[in-house]
Amino acid sequence: MPEHPVAAKNNRYQAIITEIFQAHFRDGMVDFEFSRAEIAATAQALAIPLPKNLGDVIYTFRYRNALPAVIVQTAAAGCEWIIVGAGNGLYRFRQVQITSISARTHLLPIKIPDSTPEIIGAYALSDEQALLAKVRYNRLIDLFLGLTAYSLQNHLRTTVKKSVRSKSMRFMSVWIVMGVTTSYQSRRKAEVTAMVLCRHSRMCCAAPRNSRH
Repeated sequence: MPEHPVAAKNNRYQAIITEIFQAHFRDGMVDFEFSRAEIAATAQALAIPLPKNLGDVIYTFRYRNALPAVIVQTAAAGCEWIIVGAGNGLYRFRQVQITSISARTHLLPIKIPDSTPEIIGAYALSDEQALLAKVRYNRLIDLFLGLTAYSLQNHLRTTVKKSVRSKSMRFMSVWIVMGVTTSYQSRRKAEVTAMVLCRHSRMCCAAPRNSRH
């Protein structure tokens, strides 16, 4: 039976990222850089069909799938490998402390009437954009923070200049939050939410407008 297309793609991506990792990693390393060009070179060396979108290899392991076990097992105890941007066409494997963000199982769920228009629900797909549509229509960000939130843009791609390098960044969704709350619970939610924002988000927000491209 032929391999499922999604499984076949994931297997190819695992082979590519594993080969790149093993080409650079040495015992004791906690970070190292590699280039986008290495993805194409590695695919050719392994006789793997070249991905149509080279960046999808990186995106897959940053946001969709776990890194291959052969990479995971090299991390120190209590740490895990992540891939971050290191400049235009550059990426960095970095060891960080394991972070797990999960729902508190002892809290009762808050039921919210589904305000998603029926026609949207009928034609929505099962990807992250469909989920973001439900978040917007039901104003879940507003309810969670106790503030007024506006969806500014999805799939924002930009670069921010840092020292002599420009870092390429991609944001799944960008929101503007306005208002002041006197509720301690709402303030605490906002503080926790701010804490879990990725380092790239802070860098992008802090950068002068003329440094973004």
